[in-house]
Amino acid sequence: MIFGGTGDIKLIKVYGVRGAFNHNWDPYWSTSVFGSASFVRFPGSAIDISTAMEQYCTTYLASNKLTAANASADFSCNPNFDVYQLGVVTRWTPVRI
Repeated sequence: MIFGGTGDIKLIKVYGVRGAFNHNWDPYWSTSVFGSASFVRFPGSAIDISTAMEQYCTTYLASNKLTAANASADFSCNPNFDVYQLGVVTRWTPVRI
């Protein structure tokens, strides 16, 4: 059920990048560094009924029964988000492969 908006499908933009580097210290030990970044963007604004952001925000507010009266004074709807990950791993392989 669609609570608000125009009822049609809206496209969002999703971007991502990832990478890794591996260093072999010797035949038995190696270390890797890896990471990624992901971004989700809902185009438009929260007050324009024809945009993806407004349709998301209208549905979110309705499904949580939020109104101007019961939402906090500093509430704003912005569904855009970023995710960053970084990791390091060191491996020991006691038997040569």
